[in-house]
Amino acid sequence: MDLLFDHLVHFINRSPAEAAEKMKEIDRHAVIGGKHEKWGTWNSLMHAGLAYIEFLAVNDIEMARHADNELISLLLQNHHHEGFGAICFRTKNISTLRNILLQKGMNPKKVIHAERRLEDGELLQWKMLFIEQQEGELPLPFFIEWEEDSIRLKNLLGRGIIIKSGADEGISSVYFRVKNCKATAAKWSMLLDAKIEEYYSDYTLDSFCCSIIAGGTRLIFAEPAAKCQQSADTEEICQKPFKVCIKTINGKDSVHEIMGSWYEFSKRRG
Repeated sequence: MDLLFDHLVHFINRSPAEAAEKMKEIDRHAVIGGKHEKWGTWNSLMHAGLAYIEFLAVNDIEMARHADNELISLLLQNHHHEGFGAICFRTKNISTLRNILLQKGMNPKKVIHAERRLEDGELLQWKMLFIEQQEGELPLPFFIEWEEDSIRLKNLLGRGIIIKSGADEGISSVYFRVKNCKATAAKWSMLLDAKIEEYYSDYTLDSFCCSIIAGGTRLIFAEPAAKCQQSADTEEICQKPFKVCIKTINGKDSVHEIMGSWYEFSKRRG
């Protein structure tokens, strides 16, 4: 599968401009994205190379309620709770990917043709693919095929969406809170053709963890240890991403809690 990690969606209940300002306060370059005119949403972006964080918010609640888009439905479910929502991988051929997912026994939905109106009026277009899943399950990754993929970095640098010093940065890992880390890692490894790396205890998170590498990014599934030890009702666990680790070129190592989620920045060594 020709997958690369594309972006992590951070649901917000404030304006995208305010989210961008929050990132600028910690010396991160963030820009206004634009409006999804057919979905009733708008966004801002913080890139780390071609990978990025999308700060996504509702700006027309009625239009959003009628949007034929799984991500917008998930945003509405979490409308009053800010934080990470889902991850996306990019592909060069989304129709071929859909056929592969069907062969794996998954239930991919139809390919969506999407667009966003930029601040300067330009129309950005792409295709999206979602997988049908059970309610309450960790949101499965979705997939994107960019219209201008081969020259995308050049265009993003030209528009100032990525600055030169950020072109070689990247999202190294994403952490997910889950009910069962082994079962989740097994399902995602099958879905993404990714090898399961290891099973271990993370005492800083008080969790059992299982990780895979997909699209150049490590995905770490963390199962709360306290819940397991107490044999508590794991239905209480809200399954979703909760932390991202970003490799930077400049700046100091730092950790920040921002709008309901955790950001860890570490300077790239060597």
